[in-house]
Amino acid sequence: MRNVILVLVASVLIAAPAHATYNQAMEQCKAFADANKISEDPCVCIAKAIGDDAALLKEQAGLKTMDDYNAASKELHAAIDPCVPPEQRSH
Repeated sequence: MRNVILVLVASVLIAAPAHATYNQAMEQCKAFADANKISEDPCVCIAKAIGDDAALLKEQAGLKTMDDYNAASKELHAAIDPCVPPEQRSH
């Protein structure tokens, strides 16, 4: 029984940071969408795409304007662009 409890506790501790980074990516995406008056629709996809990557999450946090987005790294674009309909991309 003790082993089962330890496994459950460990799984919660492992899952919690992933959930927290997904939430952070969602919040950042929604703030970016609101500030730039664009749709929040891609945010779920974007949060799933970058929520597990600390470097991409940090870069996403620095995006404030569409110019910032256009100047983002190739890695960030590779993760985000498939989530954004082509007509909404400005680069």
